[in-house]
Amino acid sequence: MKRLLYTLVLLVGFGSVAMAQADRRANITISEGNTELLASKTSGEYTFTLPEGITGEDVANKSKYYTSSMTVVFDESTQVAQLTMVDNTVQSRYVIPRFLTACGTHNIRVDDTLITIDEFIEDYLK
Repeated sequence: MKRLLYTLVLLVGFGSVAMAQADRRANITISEGNTELLASKTSGEYTFTLPEGITGEDVANKSKYYTSSMTVVFDESTQVAQLTMVDNTVQSRYVIPRFLTACGTHNIRVDDTLITIDEFIEDYLK
């Protein structure tokens, strides 16, 4: 009986972890691509397609904390957010991953590659 109980608890635990991971992968933000992201470091203008379910009100509520660093224009019909840096420095660009994370992003699609927020910071913001 004890073995059955432990097995049941173990299966429920693994099931919960698997569902959480699947949920996490679903929160993907799509970039315009590698070339555009590299150009954005110079221009200070970034364009992302945010995960489905994000509303204009969500974006407004989350972006209001970063107005001293960037402006955000969001088109709810296409889910496209255009971010423009106020001061385009490495330090000020660090608000981008904070904003994306607040919007539920866990991964970013760059061309055909899925990268983490940490990889995005290292490759495209520094």
